[in-house]
Amino acid sequence: MKKIVLILLTFLQTLFAANLNEKRPFQPVILYGSQVPEFLNVPTDEIFIYRYSATGNEWSMIPFQIDERVKMQDPYFPSRDARHFYAIQNTSTEYDYAFTDTLPNLDIDDELVFLIGDAGDQAPDDSWIDDADAKTHDRVELILTDPLDTSVKAYVYVFRSSTLSMPDEVANKYQMAFDPETQTVSTKVYSLGMSDATGLVKDIAITPPFGSGVDIFDTQKIRFNGFISLGGIIGLPIGREGSNSATENYLYVYPNTQYLSYNENPVVRVIREARHSVQLFGTPFDQFGFYVKTFFYPYSGTIEGGARLDSLNDELNPNEDYYVELDMLRQSWDYNQQAVGMKFYNAYNDGILIDGMPDNIDPTVHIPIQEWSMVSGDQGTFYNLVHFEETNWESAELYYWDSADGGQADSAVVVGEDTGDRVSYGDNGITLREHTEHSSLSLELGFTAYFLEKNASQATGIELTSWVLNPVKLNRRVVTEVKDQPENAPRDFRLNQNYPNPFNGVTRIEFSLPHRAFATVTIYNAIGKKVKTLYSAPAAAGSHHISWDGSDQSGQYVASGVYFYKLETPEFKTMKKMLYLR
Repeated sequence: MKKIVLILLTFLQTLFAANLNEKRPFQPVILYGSQVPEFLNVPTDEIFIYRYSATGNEWSMIPFQIDERVKMQDPYFPSRDARHFYAIQNTSTEYDYAFTDTLPNLDIDDELVFLIGDAGDQAPDDSWIDDADAKTHDRVELILTDPLDTSVKAYVYVFRSSTLSMPDEVANKYQMAFDPETQTVSTKVYSLGMSDATGLVKDIAITPPFGSGVDIFDTQKIRFNGFISLGGIIGLPIGREGSNSATENYLYVYPNTQYLSYNENPVVRVIREARHSVQLFGTPFDQFGFYVKTFFYPYSGTIEGGARLDSLNDELNPNEDYYVELDMLRQSWDYNQQAVGMKFYNAYNDGILIDGMPDNIDPTVHIPIQEWSMVSGDQGTFYNLVHFEETNWESAELYYWDSADGGQADSAVVVGEDTGDRVSYGDNGITLREHTEHSSLSLELGFTAYFLEKNASQATGIELTSWVLNPVKLNRRVVTEVKDQPENAPRDFRLNQNYPNPFNGVTRIEFSLPHRAFATVTIYNAIGKKVKTLYSAPAAAGSHHISWDGSDQSGQYVASGVYFYKLETPEFKTMKKMLYLR
C-alpha cells in the first residue's frame, strides 16, 4: 500500500508541474502548415521559431524543422490512390520519385516540428526579437496547453524574416543523424538499428549519461499461425498440421537501391520510410507491398504503417480466391544478456527483475490494445506503447519470457525454433488468440517509444502513457509589430474567386482587408452545414491567401459537389461558390 501511495504522489507532482515545458520536456509537437495560415506560401527558409524567457526578458531561437510533403501517384502501385510522400532523399535506382515540392513555400500539408521542452514563457506583446525584418511581419504565438490541466501551458513564437538563419549550435543541439547504409538512427540520447532484412528493430543502446551505452536488444519479433490461400486449391498452412509458425523472417524489406527514403540534415526529427512486403517460399509478393514510416525524435520514436490483409484479394487478382486466416498473432521486444539487472514494468507488473530466471506475471491485456511496457536499470530506460486497433480477436494477453535457456513462453502453440540469439532476457509483448472468422484483419503497426534516463519507476510509465494518450492542445494568437498601414493597402474588403475552380486537389482562396481586422474564412456544403474553418485570427491590412484541399475539420476528405466559402469580419461578410471534384 505504501508503495502505491508513493507512485501516485510522484505522478501527481509531475501532473501539477508549473510549466508544460518542464512537465513534458521530451515530447515532440507536430503541426501542419494549415495551423499557421499566416505563413502559408511563405518561403520555408524565412520561417523561424523562438522561445521567450520572462526571467531575463530574453528571446532565443529553438531547434525546429519544416518537413515538406507532396501528393503524387506511386509508380510501384499506379492503380492506387495518390498518397503523400515526404520531399526527402531517396535511394531508389528503379524509379525517379522526384521528391521535390513544386511549391517550395509552406503549404497546408507541410509539417513544423519542435520539442515541448524548448518552449518558454508568454511574451509581452511589445517585446520583439532583435531583427528589423521580423518587425515588418506579424508573429504567431502558439499556446501549448495540457488537456489534463488547462492551467499548465508553454509558449513558442513563429516569426518571419529574410535576414535570419539557424545557428549551428541550435541545429546540432540534439545531434540527430541517420546512416542509410547501416539503417542506424542516433541522437545525443540513444542509438537504434533496424534490420535491413525485416525492417524491425534489432539494436537499442541508451547513451551516457542517460544510460550505459551498451546494446540491450536482441530483435523485435513477430509470430503467427494460420492459413494463406494463394487462389484456387493452392494454400499454405502456417503453424498448422505440423508446419512451422511464421516469424519475422516472413517480412521482406526491399533493398536500398529499390526503395528507401529519408531526410538529410535532421534537426529534431529523422524520417525513414521503407517498402515492405510478405515473403513466401523466399519470394516477396510485389503486389502486396506496403510502406512503414519511422519517425525518430531526440528522446522518442514512432512507427506507423502496414496493410489490411482483408484487401489481399483486391490487391492481387479479384478473379482468384486469396485470403488470410490467423489463429494467433504475437509481437514482442526481445532483449539480450546485456539487459540483466534491469526491471520490467507495465500497468499490472511492477519491477520484475530481468535475470534469465522464469517469473510469475500478471498477463492482463485489454482489447482494443493500447498497452505500455518498460524496462529500466543502469543501462537506461526503454518505454513503448503499442497501438493495435484490431478488435476481432477473442483474447489478448501479455507475452513475457525471462529464461537464459531460451525457448518461448508460448511454445505450446508456436511451432519451430526460436530466432535471434536464442536466449531470453525479459522478452515481452502482446499475444492475440482466435481471430473472428470472416472479419477484417490488419497488420497495421503503431508503436510509440521513449528512450530516457536510467533507473525509472512504474510512475514514469504511467506518466509517459498519459502524455501519449492525451496530446497537448494547440491554440494560436497573432501579434503585430507593424504600427502603420502599408501604402498599397486595399481600399475595401474583397473576396476573390478561388483558383483553380473546379478543382480536385488543392484550391487557393484570396481575400483583402483595407485595415487590420479579425477575419474568418469558413467552408460550407450545399445545404449550409459548416465543413471547415480555414482561418480565424487577426489579419493585417493587405492581401492574404489560404488553401483548401477538400478535407473537413477532422481531416476526412468530403464528397464531390458544390461548396461555399465565406469571409467574415466585424464590418463585412461575403460568400462565393466553388466546385470540388474528387
